Amino acid sequence: MKKSFSEFEKKHFCHNVLNETIKSLSNQDDGKFESSKLLELLESNLKQSAREIIEAKVKEVVNERCNIGKNMGKELRDDTLKAKLSPSVRKCVKKLEFNKQEGVNKIVDSILHSFNSKNNNNNDSGELLKEIVTGKLTEAKMKCFSNKIQELQLALSIRDKFLSPDQGMCNQTQGGVNEYQLTEKAKKGHIPNSSMSSPNIASIHSLNSQKAVRIGS
Repeated sequence: MKKSFSEFEKKHFCHNVLNETIKSLSNQDDGKFESSKLLELLESNLKQSAREIIEAKVKEVVNERCNIGKNMGKELRDDTLKAKLSPSVRKCVKKLEFNKQEGVNKIVDSILHSFNSKNNNNNDSGELLKEIVTGKLTEAKMKCFSNKIQELQLALSIRDKFLSPDQGMCNQTQGGVNEYQLTEKAKKGHIPNSSMSSPNIASIHSLNSQKAVRIGS
């Protein structure tokens, strides 16, 4: 995962997702869960954990690369804000290394639409614009992430590996074919590295070769 999303470097992303999922399962009243519930939690935690990391990275990049707000009043008066904003957003998209099919111009148009609807010409216009840029780029990168994990069925791969008897993370109950309980090993957080090893999880690394940023019209 970290090879595909550089912001995940040293974040132990999938391991942390599993830890959060185990905590949620442990807090259930009877300690039992169905495989569908596990899948639902994994999908939710994958996206929530990714959003926290991605948003932090986007904020960092916007602060470094987005040269906006310094002459906001003049740019608004001269109607040159879009021309000034586009190169900055382009730099951010390139730095964030995600494939945005519809191009930078569409992102910029969305940013300006939100800005024009919220701006009241006060002294915080620059900060407002930066906040909107951060939000729009975060959503764009999250869309890329969500589409890819869905395509690779990442949550399904993790679930199936987690339920595998050789991992020792859960036992099937007598309540039904799809009902399970966490083992003490899982409750204590002893997650084996092999729980992350599957063709689909490994194949997410192929994003590296697909991250060419499309910054056309």
